[in-house]
Amino acid sequence: MSNRNNKLKILYVIQKIHPEKAGAGINLHNFLPYCKDKFSYRVLALESNIKHTTDDESLSYFRYKTIVKNRQLLTITQTLNIFSFIKHILWCDIVHFKSTPKGIFIITLLGKIFGKKIIQEPTLVGHDDPNSFSNYKTGSLLNLSWKLSNTSVFISSDIKDNAGSFIGVPITRGVNLKKFHYIKNENLKETMNIEIDKLVITQVGKISDRKNQLTTIRIAKKIEDKLGIKLKVILVGPYLEDEYYNDIRKMVKTLNLDVMFTGHVDDVESYLSISDIYLFPSKDEGFGVSVIQALASGNQTFMSPVGCYKELLDLGFDGVVNGNEDEWVEKVCEHLSNIDIKSREKNRSLVESFDEEVVSKKTLSLYKSVINNNS
Repeated sequence: MSNRNNKLKILYVIQKIHPEKAGAGINLHNFLPYCKDKFSYRVLALESNIKHTTDDESLSYFRYKTIVKNRQLLTITQTLNIFSFIKHILWCDIVHFKSTPKGIFIITLLGKIFGKKIIQEPTLVGHDDPNSFSNYKTGSLLNLSWKLSNTSVFISSDIKDNAGSFIGVPITRGVNLKKFHYIKNENLKETMNIEIDKLVITQVGKISDRKNQLTTIRIAKKIEDKLGIKLKVILVGPYLEDEYYNDIRKMVKTLNLDVMFTGHVDDVESYLSISDIYLFPSKDEGFGVSVIQALASGNQTFMSPVGCYKELLDLGFDGVVNGNEDEWVEKVCEHLSNIDIKSREKNRSLVESFDEEVVSKKTLSLYKSVINNNS
């Protein structure tokens, strides 16, 4: 069962990885190297845009790129890869699906045939995504794949609560908290040519309707007007010059608000280290890892009731806002007087349980329990 280092061997299967985005794929990409001394792994990336086209020694990626969009042809293409899939399945002890691509039933069935343990992990709930529970419930093969699995993992209580009859274990995303610090980096703020006395509001994530940056812009402007101060809004994340992005640019110009679009960055921690307030009015999330990063950076953080909000509420977090834009403004303004070093340190301590070391131990414990359960 185990390799010569006596480690469990895990095969992760992911539908897509886009290096310029956040989400399940890139989170796994960042998280797994930390787990090298806890278990061995490979990542089988289907329909992926990652650069790794063969075995990558450092990350153990194997990539299968398909260009067909037709559902039936896609299944045929995946079936033609069956011998390659078998090679990876024979290597592993556990097949862990971080998402649910069309045709995933093939790999699930192969795993069961070769006596491997199966773990399913849907990552999103509501919008048009292959991982949504609406697709689980209407797709007979996906539904059967779920029933064939030994257990399931939910990355947030929000997903688990929307899972209906599907039963699973909640294990959150792991964050490298060592990259984030609650002490504000005023020197970096000056380097970025941001006035020292300006209040900085940030939001991290791809510019999209789901992330809801238009609402962030309107909230920021209302705060600026109400308090009679000047703000700097930093939207950190990739964007396409599409209709939604152009709508934001038009609104920024109309409102005369100071907004920076960073595009894709590799050092999100730098922007959060100069930020005072983090706004996250996302419409839908599987987890929302940027909220944890913002709290780790000491930001006064406010989020809509999506993703990891229930886990945070259990820890005493009081930044969940379930209301209109004016209620967001009131909530933020109430907290502005409390932005000091103690509050920043408190926000940091709030998220210690999301550290990747803690999460990796929970993940390893799950794998061992699945292996030890012979049912």
